[in-house]
Amino acid sequence: MQSSVTVKNLYDQRFSARKHAETYYHVDCGFVDDCLIKQTEALFNIFSSGSIKGNTMLAFKNGPTIHELLPACELFKEITLSTVTDDNASELKKWVGNEPGAIDWSLPVKIVSEYEGNGEKWMEKQETLRRAIKQILQIDLTKSNPLAPLTLPLVDCLFSMHHLGCFYLEKKVRTYVH
Repeated sequence: MQSSVTVKNLYDQRFSARKHAETYYHVDCGFVDDCLIKQTEALFNIFSSGSIKGNTMLAFKNGPTIHELLPACELFKEITLSTVTDDNASELKKWVGNEPGAIDWSLPVKIVSEYEGNGEKWMEKQETLRRAIKQILQIDLTKSNPLAPLTLPLVDCLFSMHHLGCFYLEKKVRTYVH
């Protein structure tokens, strides 16, 4: 009997969007100071350079975070998010809808806004991103067409952060399991 263990199955079973946010995105976390600021700097430089233009973005996400989209939200008027788990999709939808109990991303939004020189306008930045996100889709990276059965129109920008590492890990798990 062949094992059907995949990174997707493990991710669905063991990853908690809320736990991820609570662990890595609070004031006393070194990740916020270290990684978040470096990511913000790099993404701000990329999106403010003028070399990336358009109105539509498709963002491939492997978690519930939104901070990486903040430097792009004023450039792209329509952002489609795709994520690999129901939990991520559910949490992202709660945040976009500003629903009670949604994950509080105000700390990363404040950090990004301060970096961009608009620290006092962080709430406006957050609302700009909420308005730009038009749909949230669940994808399956183990399929040849991860968005099937959907067909999306062409977009101006494909955005992926950390996803290629997950895909690589999926291949490694298959190698070890078989």
